[in-house]
Amino acid sequence: ISKILANADKGSQAMIWAHNAHIGDWVGNGIVDVLGHQLKKRRGDSYFNIATHFGTGTYLAFPHNADQVGWNLQPISRESVEPTTITHGLIEYPASRFYLDFKQIRGNPSLADFLSGPVQIMSGGGAQQYRQKTTTVDLGAAFDGLIFLRRSSPIDLLD
Repeated sequence: ISKILANADKGSQAMIWAHNAHIGDWVGNGIVDVLGHQLKKRRGDSYFNIATHFGTGTYLAFPHNADQVGWNLQPISRESVEPTTITHGLIEYPASRFYLDFKQIRGNPSLADFLSGPVQIMSGGGAQQYRQKTTTVDLGAAFDGLIFLRRSSPIDLLD
C-alpha cells in the first residue's frame, strides 16, 4: 500500500476495504500490529478508517469452531443485542447512524458513554490459528468513524 501511494500522483487517494480487525488503529492481531496501525504510524492524520458495525440479523462468516467443522462460510444469526455494548447505544439513538470524528462526539455526554463502550469482534482466521477466543475491544479508540446497520441479511455467494 505504501509503495502504491509513494508512486501515485500528488494528492492521490486510495481506499482499502478490509475486515475491521485489520484496518483499525490498534496493536495486535496475534503477534503483529494490524495493517491499520501500521498505516496510521506511517501516514498519520492522512490515514482515516471507518468501521462498519451491524446490530442484529444474519451474516455469513467462518464458525468459531472451524477447525473442527470445516472452513466453510455459514449463516450466523444475532437476534438480540447485549445492553452493555456500543450496538445497544446505537439502537437507542436511531437518528444517528453514521459517526465521524469520535473526539468531537465524545464531548456530548449523552453519546460519550456508548461510544466508549465495548464491542465484541473476532480476529478472523488469525484467532483460529492461534487458538484465541473472540475478544472485547474499545471500538471508539480504534476508528475515526462508524457506519451502523440496524439489521443485516447474508449475501448470496456465486459458485
